[in-house]
Amino acid sequence: MGKEKKINITYYLNKNLKPFEVNGEKQYRVYATIGYNRMNTKILFFVHEHGYLTEDQFEEFFVKKTNPTINEQVRGFEQNVTKIIRFEAKEVGDKYSISGISDRLDHYHQNMSRELEKHLQQQLHEFSNGQLPGTDFRSTFHDAMKLEDSFLIIEKQIPGFQEKLPANLVDRLTAYYQFRGFIRTYDKNVRCLDWLDLPTQIAFKEHLFSSHEIEDLFPNEAKHSPFLRLYQQFPLILEKIPTYLKSMDKMLVGIIY
Repeated sequence: MGKEKKINITYYLNKNLKPFEVNGEKQYRVYATIGYNRMNTKILFFVHEHGYLTEDQFEEFFVKKTNPTINEQVRGFEQNVTKIIRFEAKEVGDKYSISGISDRLDHYHQNMSRELEKHLQQQLHEFSNGQLPGTDFRSTFHDAMKLEDSFLIIEKQIPGFQEKLPANLVDRLTAYYQFRGFIRTYDKNVRCLDWLDLPTQIAFKEHLFSSHEIEDLFPNEAKHSPFLRLYQQFPLILEKIPTYLKSMDKMLVGIIY
């Protein structure tokens, strides 16, 4: 394995933008310059409780580093940016670009379960449209509709729908429903960003290798609900656990990048 490419993050006052003046003193937004693999991008860095800084404040906070709260904010920001770049570069390969990472940073803070669900909705609709030319299933559903409800509606219109699904989509659906069971036991709101942390992935893998009664995972779910039906229609196959873990990575990249 080759040496990891270096990630550089520096900060500056953006004096190209109109300053904010308080008592005649000019204050500016702080921006971060992120450099990776001979690419650079600039993004707004919002300083807690300040937003705008004077030149003297910038000197204190970013050069002398005298403010513990801002030091912690900078540390967290740089850790997150580094995790995201390392993950995306590994998944995307040679065509990877850090352009647009500002928008992606916001996306990584979204609830992962919901983002996976929306992604799989889109995948199902695209595949279904190919099965019934001239039909646009996306126009049939609304954003608040659950994945399993969409699946069951499509299933009624396309005989043998599940058997026609491509293997990679079956793996993704299985991974998603297993992930839904996992977050019931993990007792934590898992954001997309959290998936990049090794402890989260290890905990999910351990969940997949463990035995769980469906009634214990979903005690408040009706016995014949659409959700439980889909959970059981896409059962876990132990030998495919590495495939499910890889499917999670691929879905996350497909959602955000």
